[in-house]
Amino acid sequence: MNWLIRLGIPVSALTIARAFWAFVASRRSRHVSSDKAPGYMRSMVTGWFMWARDGLLRLAGQKFRQQWALNHTLQRYTRMISGQHSRLIVPGRAIDLSLDKCYIPLELRSGQVAGGDQILNRSGAVLILGDPGSGKSALMSRYVRTLCQNAQESRRRARIPVYVPLFELRERINTESIATLTSEQAFDLLNTWLRSTLTAQRLYDAQDFLSAMAHSAENGVVVLLDGLDELDALSVSQIEIFVLRLIEYLRNAPGRNLVVLGSRPQALEFAPRLIR
Repeated sequence: MNWLIRLGIPVSALTIARAFWAFVASRRSRHVSSDKAPGYMRSMVTGWFMWARDGLLRLAGQKFRQQWALNHTLQRYTRMISGQHSRLIVPGRAIDLSLDKCYIPLELRSGQVAGGDQILNRSGAVLILGDPGSGKSALMSRYVRTLCQNAQESRRRARIPVYVPLFELRERINTESIATLTSEQAFDLLNTWLRSTLTAQRLYDAQDFLSAMAHSAENGVVVLLDGLDELDALSVSQIEIFVLRLIEYLRNAPGRNLVVLGSRPQALEFAPRLIR
């Protein structure tokens, strides 16, 4: 008995569909002559075909943008940003050193000792605290070059580094609406900053680059936020909101995303929620 009921469902649906189209045709025939009615039906069918075509093109376009980001933009981006972090400038001295030659691996302590590079195996958010001169910025640059090298060796599993000097991002924050900033707005703020930065470097095809990587389950982004302790107290409290919203967005995205924030401990007096 059940199979008879199930069989009757598509038959009934087909009957209803035929009745509906007959009703549409009869209603339309009152307003157009019989020689124009077939043209009207053809226009309706054409409209449905165009709607389906646009939907398929949109889906194909999303897939194409992701592949374009992986196969073209990724190579250019990693080559560019890796070069920007190849040198280590000693603060207060006119000394320019090769980062790869002079970098000393750091040990990070959070209940247990761990190598600094092990952080890159994580997702979510990590806070790196250190006194002045302890090597936070050098560690950030090391992360950039490591991620770029990994991306060039395996594009399929690439995670791109996004190094953000927070004093540059602070200038883009709307102080009047920061309290109501959403996670989507925080990501858009980062994406806008990155696009403008890459455009200035003549990398013009990066519009969907960050979003494509953050939403790819096999890939991800590693956002490296540096210089929180270089901001004033008000700016630190505003950046705190931005960072929390950005972490929320990237945690909900499908990619293997990570946010790394480096700071001196004193700066967190104005951003206490970052250590919870």
